Amino acid sequence: MWQSYPMIWGGVIAASQVADALKDVFPFTARHKAANDLVTTLEALLIEALYEAEGVYAGQFTNEQITDRRRVLMKLRHDADAKHFPTGDLPERKDLLALADEAAIAYFDSMFGPRTNP
Repeated sequence: MWQSYPMIWGGVIAASQVADALKDVFPFTARHKAANDLVTTLEALLIEALYEAEGVYAGQFTNEQITDRRRVLMKLRHDADAKHFPTGDLPERKDLLALADEAAIAYFDSMFGPRTNP
């Protein structure tokens, strides 16, 4: 089959090499890679945030220390967004953000008890 249509197969191979070379140029591919990298960074940040929350719940920190630790986590989140989406073109889905907020509240309520102030 390869020998019957060498020009077609040569064209297919050349086209695949061009597409592979240009994959980071296409907006969807670049955005997808940046989003994957951001997710990995945010997962590491989540681990740190949960560790900090457990310390807060255990009463290990003063109010000033809690405020400072929260500021550090917020800055790390901002830095991750800026690193992976420097142009700020990360699309935001309000419906998914609301679901994430609900899931976070449910998680913290189950781990640390219901909130006292909404």
